[in-house]
Amino acid sequence: MIQHSTRVTQIIDKVMHCKFDDPTDLLKLILIEKSGHVQIDSIGAMHPLELEEFELHCIGKRTGYSMRIGFFCPNEGFAGNFGYLPLELENHGCEVLWLFGTIAGYLESNHKNKWLIINDMARRIYGIDAIVTASVMDCLPNGPLHVLHDHLSFAHFDLEGHIDRLLHSTGRENRALSSLRELFNDLSAFVAFLPFYDLILTPSQAITDLTLKALYFSGYDSLPFLSGAPENKLKLDTISHLVDVKSYRDNITVFQSGYCKLDAPIRQYGNTPAENIIVFAPTPNDTTGNKENPLWTSVLVVNSHGVELLRNLCQNFPDYKIIFKPYKDELPEVVENIRRKLSDCTNLEIDGCGSMYWDLYSRTKILISDFSSTAYTFALGIGRPVVFFSPNEDSLPEEALNNTYCRNRCKIGLVAKTTNEVAKAISIMIGDYHKFLSRVSDFRQQNCVQPGYASAAGAAAIVSAISERRKEQPLGNMGIRLKRS
Repeated sequence: MIQHSTRVTQIIDKVMHCKFDDPTDLLKLILIEKSGHVQIDSIGAMHPLELEEFELHCIGKRTGYSMRIGFFCPNEGFAGNFGYLPLELENHGCEVLWLFGTIAGYLESNHKNKWLIINDMARRIYGIDAIVTASVMDCLPNGPLHVLHDHLSFAHFDLEGHIDRLLHSTGRENRALSSLRELFNDLSAFVAFLPFYDLILTPSQAITDLTLKALYFSGYDSLPFLSGAPENKLKLDTISHLVDVKSYRDNITVFQSGYCKLDAPIRQYGNTPAENIIVFAPTPNDTTGNKENPLWTSVLVVNSHGVELLRNLCQNFPDYKIIFKPYKDELPEVVENIRRKLSDCTNLEIDGCGSMYWDLYSRTKILISDFSSTAYTFALGIGRPVVFFSPNEDSLPEEALNNTYCRNRCKIGLVAKTTNEVAKAISIMIGDYHKFLSRVSDFRQQNCVQPGYASAAGAAAIVSAISERRKEQPLGNMGIRLKRS
């Protein structure tokens, strides 16, 4: 039996019973468990940096697998975006590691091979062959293959118009930017960080086109569909003091795998009957991506119309369960305000499923959103209609109305400008529900690539890319290969 000092016993007791407000305590517990308590005394005495280095050493150990792939989730919301991709990689004989950037993400995960990645540890990971993310980022380690599987199913709301402006604006100064905030506003994180990736798995043709346009602007091969476009490309010296452009890849492969996240609902919930449930799932209050610009502020409805909309729904559809599904990281005060002001609505529920929403969506008859990508995720994944609530529809700029997101709204549902119009649209849908189901089915057939099996295609592309890097075999027919000009 291992004997421990009183000090170490106190550390273990603290770690086992604390709420893990301090990630250092959780790191100690993780390493104690991973090392089988053999090094418990030394772990208990380690400083934070020593704990990080020891965990990186544990992550880097190979245990007989030919390929090791890490899925990096900076917050817990990203874990659900990969669908069956990790499982398909395991079927290829790969070891899959889950790398969580938050305490909550780590604790909520049921995966056995999981690790807590804090501070700048993501940059220092070694011993893996590829690292996969669901959103662009610039904090990845140098050694592994960088893989992006975009977390949006069909189309970004405003990014398409933003990139078109960058490509076609003849008056763009290409001035040096002064901060990352300014860089995100001027370029977007998508444009600035996309060239850090070796392999980009795109879920749909709309996002494939967007990706190719962004890479063209960043200095990669000219593409046939961009022939004749102005030679307005990013001058790297204008951002090199903010972004490590030396790490931009010389070659990038874009492969349209389909949306892995849709595999599970298409295969698991395809025959689940819809219940009398209407879900309101709006764009959240956050500042990710491009959401700090005025356009996003004008289309976000939960703050200005959330209470009014939900009360209207509860009154007009008393035989339906009305569910408000906030984003996982929505501001608590926004949710609490709705809870407080609508406490008298007996058919209202506030659902805390966050990113684990497929069970709820599978039972939902109609979804209401504003400009959240979840609208298309719901329609493509579950095959049911959406009401788009757009109170500022008449003031949207032409480029927004003409982008892929807005143009396709009526192919999967209806657009309403007031809360009364939302209720009317729902009544129309309920009255002719099969027609709207058929409309969504047609849209899904046209736009959902490899439905139910995108994860298998994505896994094959990752394995092929790793094999090519090892010079074991050429990549083959796995997407579009782009080179830096």
